[in-house]
Amino acid sequence: MDNKSEASQPKIRVKKPGIISILLGAILAMSIMIIMVIEVDGRSKMLKSPEQWYELMKKHPYE
Repeated sequence: MDNKSEASQPKIRVKKPGIISILLGAILAMSIMIIMVIEVDGRSKMLKSPEQWYELMKKHPYE
């Protein structure tokens, strides 16, 4: 009976393209979050010139 119950349950398999898509989505989400953090930080400091933005980006550890 155990063999029949195991055979009747569908097995969930994640294919390699699915894993790659998930990883790419996670990387994209992280990069968007990093950009948003810089943008919010800059706008809260009322930065306007490119030099001010460049100094702000230099302070972040991921550059």
